Amino acid sequence: MNPNEKRPSPSEAHRSHYKRSSISKSPEDAHQKRLALDHQLRKQHREQLVTAKRFRKVDAVAITGDEEEPEYDLSQQELEKIRHKLKNADHEIRIRGLKQLNIYLVDPPATVKEFVIKGDCVDVLMQFISGTDPEEQLQATWCITNLAGGPAEICEKVLPTVPYLISYLDGQNTALQDQAAWAIGNIAAEADNFREQLRANGALLPLSRLLNSADKRLVQTVCFALSNLARGPNARINEYFTSGIATQLLRHLATDDMCEIVSELCWVLTYLTCGDHTFSTALLNDGLAALLSSRSMLSKSPGASTLSTFYPIHTFHSNHPPQFYVFVQYVMV
Repeated sequence: MNPNEKRPSPSEAHRSHYKRSSISKSPEDAHQKRLALDHQLRKQHREQLVTAKRFRKVDAVAITGDEEEPEYDLSQQELEKIRHKLKNADHEIRIRGLKQLNIYLVDPPATVKEFVIKGDCVDVLMQFISGTDPEEQLQATWCITNLAGGPAEICEKVLPTVPYLISYLDGQNTALQDQAAWAIGNIAAEADNFREQLRANGALLPLSRLLNSADKRLVQTVCFALSNLARGPNARINEYFTSGIATQLLRHLATDDMCEIVSELCWVLTYLTCGDHTFSTALLNDGLAALLSSRSMLSKSPGASTLSTFYPIHTFHSNHPPQFYVFVQYVMV
C-alpha cells in the first residue's frame, strides 16, 4: 500500500462492507452476501408460514368461469351487482355472490374496503352466519376468515361474528368447524385485545375439545388458532392446562406423522412454555423432552431440517433438581 495513501477509518471500513453496490468486491464476498440474503428470505418465509395470519384463497377462475385470472380491481357498479346477488331470493345466486365477494377480500380494492369499513358488508355476512343453511354459513365464514386476515381496521369489523364462530366449533359440520377455527386464529393473531375478546367468549374450551378430532387437517387448524390465542402477556396459560390441553398435545406429538401438524403443535408448545416455568415443568414431567428428542418421532417429519430454540428452565422444588428443558422448534424447508 502507498504510504502516502489515506487509510480508511475503522468506521468507514465497516460502512463500506454494507454499502449497496451492484458490483461485488470478490466472488467470496458475493457468495457470502447471497448466503445472508438466502438466510433472511428463508427466515421471513418460515415466520410467515407459521406465525402470520393466513388467508384462504379462492379459485377465482372456477368461480367466474373465465380462463384467465380476473382483474382484482372492482368498480362500484360491479360491487353493487355482487351486493344484489347476496340479497337475492335464489339460494344458488346468493352462494355465487358470496364466492364472488370472497375473490376480492384477500387484497381488497378501495371499493371493497369502503364496503367493509363503512358499509354493511359484515352485517350482510352476519345474516348468513346466523342462518340455518350450512353452505351459506360456510361461504360466509370463509369471507370472515379472509377479512380477519386483513389489517386491524378490517379485522375489527368481524368481531361481532365471534360468538357464532365459537358456536360452530361445537357443531357436527367438520368443514364449518375448520373454517371457524381458521377465522378465530386470524382474529387472535391481530392484537391482545382481540385475543381477550375471544377468551371472554369462551373460545379455548371448544378449541381444546377439537383436538380429539380424527380429522388431521382440522387438528392442524385448531393448533394454529390455539397458538395465536396463547400469544401475549395476558394469555391466561393456566386455563390451557386446566382444560386438559397438555394431554392432547402430547398425544398428537407422539402419534401424528404429518409434519404440518407437528410444526403447529410445536408452536402451541412454544407459547405455553415461554412464560411461567410451572407449566414448562409440568410438560417436562409428562415426558415432553423425550418426545421432542426422540429419533423415531423426528423421522416422521421429513420437512424438519433443524432443531433450535433451547429454552433453559430451572426448577427449584424440593423434589425436582435444577434441570434444562429442551424445546424444539421445527424449521420447515
